[in-house]
Amino acid sequence: MVYLNGAFVTNTSGSSVNYYNATGLTEGLTYSIGLHTVDTSGNINSTWVNDSATTPIPSDITPPASVTDLGETDVGPTWINWTWTNPTAADFSHVMVYLNGIFVTNTSGSSVNYYNATGLTEGLTYSIGLHTVDTSGNINSTWVNDSATTVKLPKVFGLSGTNITISSITLIWGASSDTFRVEIFRDNILIGDVRGVTTYVDSNLSSSTKYSYTLIPYTVNGLEGKAVSISLTTASPSSGSGGGGGSSTSKTSSGGGGGGAGSAEDFTNVVMKDVDTEYLAMNTNVTYEFTREGNPIQSVSFYSLKNSGQITSTIEVLHNRSKLVKSSPEGLIYKHVNIWVGKSGFATAANIKDATVRFRVTGSWLEEMGVNPADVRLQRYNGNAWEVLPTTMESNTTSYAIFESRTPGFSPFAITAEKAVVASVDDETAEGPIMPGDVGVEETQSERSGIWTFMLAILIIGTLAVGYAYLKKRQN
Repeated sequence: MVYLNGAFVTNTSGSSVNYYNATGLTEGLTYSIGLHTVDTSGNINSTWVNDSATTPIPSDITPPASVTDLGETDVGPTWINWTWTNPTAADFSHVMVYLNGIFVTNTSGSSVNYYNATGLTEGLTYSIGLHTVDTSGNINSTWVNDSATTVKLPKVFGLSGTNITISSITLIWGASSDTFRVEIFRDNILIGDVRGVTTYVDSNLSSSTKYSYTLIPYTVNGLEGKAVSISLTTASPSSGSGGGGGSSTSKTSSGGGGGGAGSAEDFTNVVMKDVDTEYLAMNTNVTYEFTREGNPIQSVSFYSLKNSGQITSTIEVLHNRSKLVKSSPEGLIYKHVNIWVGKSGFATAANIKDATVRFRVTGSWLEEMGVNPADVRLQRYNGNAWEVLPTTMESNTTSYAIFESRTPGFSPFAITAEKAVVASVDDETAEGPIMPGDVGVEETQSERSGIWTFMLAILIIGTLAVGYAYLKKRQN
């Protein structure tokens, strides 16, 4: 029977075992072992046989110093390069590297003083953390940290053609808020460099001819985004103009990420588009913000349930009711808008929850229509009918009233308001209301009066007939 520091720990496995190896001890401490022997009949020798021993203290228990001068030296859309200065101690071995709190690697030796993180997502912030280790395995527990953000490239998305005629093609697209200018190439020849617009008319073309267009966005600092391309064909002389682009054929490749939303809305009904792209990580709150003039939607927010990567949200402000709905909502209409998040089928309960839409209504419209801001509602078309969403007013000034609504999904929406209707009273109804009972009474009285008049006439005629017969009999 084996005891350690007076506490029973085990029995040896047989008469031939003559050792015990105590493990998991603390360095520099003294431990005492005590033994009792036992025979096959279970008789225990009560005499203790004891011994004590002290665990050794390693000769080197001091960790190395931390690295210094940690910082990013170069940053791109998908990578960040960090460098630092290693400690100068002779027993320094290597550096443990963590990215966003997760261990990724050990440097290959004491002379390596950099780490290049690759495969990152543009426009996101990443944090590096370092521990130093010496040749004895001592780890410096002090963190040395630094954060850096990958470059966010400007984007062009939703490139398409419209108003295609026998001699011209109109290009339309959306652009991220950091896009300063866009270069336009036709068949690899630069034909335009536009700023502040998202349309371009290419004229003096040949009929029935296919043209390839490429658009490249740039920031104000000259940072180049990914090119987006499309192929379009001018109309044939027999078909005339293509109107909304029906005679074109196109194949696009967008630099807007894999989470872009496509819309089936009629282009002629779209006043403007506003787009934002965000990175959706698991169990995080996400907010898309929209700032284009003329867009009443200020933000779209929800809780992301999955790591979905970069997902794009698109706002389409419409002239009239969306062609995707079959009826009009009730109430006064302020704006019709389409709100899309990701591709079709993405914005489901499996991917997101607690979605809200923040929007604003101008004070001039509320005043003109005689609407109380408390009567403003956001309505959503659910595929079969319009549903009024829970809407709360966040603020109200002379310029704008700001509202927030909870929504179960994304589709065509309408910003509406209820308006009380005051009925006018004309001369015919000024005397007072007509009660339903009065009508029945009036009809009954009229019917009874007619019956009594008829009976009285019969009685008078009968009396006259009898009197006439009596007088004639007397004369005879």
